[in-house]
Amino acid sequence: MGDRLENGISAADADAVGLLSEVSRRFAEYTTLVSTARANDRSGNPVAITYLGNASALMQGTVLPRAHRLCTELWTSVATTQTRTTRLPVAALAVMASVLIALVLAHVYLTRKSRRLLNPGLIVAALLMAGLLVWSVAAFGVSTSAGARARADGRNRSARS
Repeated sequence: MGDRLENGISAADADAVGLLSEVSRRFAEYTTLVSTARANDRSGNPVAITYLGNASALMQGTVLPRAHRLCTELWTSVATTQTRTTRLPVAALAVMASVLIALVLAHVYLTRKSRRLLNPGLIVAALLMAGLLVWSVAAFGVSTSAGARARADGRNRSARS
């Protein structure tokens, strides 16, 4: 949590909040200029076109580029989070595989020592651990597939808009 600021948001989120507040402030300026242009136009003052030109320049030169930058940063943040959450849980799978191997080896050892062919407790434990391992791999595959599908659908929807 070294990248967290005092108020509980990360430095990247602080940049996004700063951009959002800047876009919001500049948009308020834009709406004020447009309102002034409308009022002058209703009054028949030719200065309305100047206000409208200034509003357009503000929107195109400041508001839209900062809003685009904000969207890009947020999309990058979401993509990074999705990539991080769809990483293979190697440690968990390694622990489960190790426990399964240990159970099989314990069963082989006890079979040789006790001359009993089957040890029901170890067999059930090994089957449960194998089931857990298979279930975990399947759940990871489904989760990764759903995440990839969601990213693709999100890109397709934003491209159509």
